[in-house]
Amino acid sequence: MYKHTLKAVSQRIQGDTEPFAGCNPVIAIKEWVDDWNRHHQVEMVREEPLWILDDHWYWVNLWIAGAAEYAAFLTDAQAPEWTADPRYFSKKPILAGGPNARHYALMETPFAWRRRMLFSGRTTLRGLTSNG
Repeated sequence: MYKHTLKAVSQRIQGDTEPFAGCNPVIAIKEWVDDWNRHHQVEMVREEPLWILDDHWYWVNLWIAGAAEYAAFLTDAQAPEWTADPRYFSKKPILAGGPNARHYALMETPFAWRRRMLFSGRTTLRGLTSNG
């Protein structure tokens, strides 16, 4: 059975794979989360993904690195080395949601995304679970 890797997610978004060239990042991420929840295999996060070049989707690069780190945490594995690359850390906070959601996002975002300054609360990992 095919399992999406985070590298495959980036390839789909960047447009390097057919028939999904230029896939909406939210769809690609949700499909990866579904696969993660079925398989819980750290190999799904080991390979460094392509860097998403579109500035509009910069946050996706941070989300992917956070997901790799969090998935490794869930499986008691070491986070992939590529997740420590400084380019996967924003210099300025990125907050999802409107003004009413910001307080929640700042408080509820898990560590793997918080340290990258990507704040969206628990929606960051909606559906991302451990095997146990």
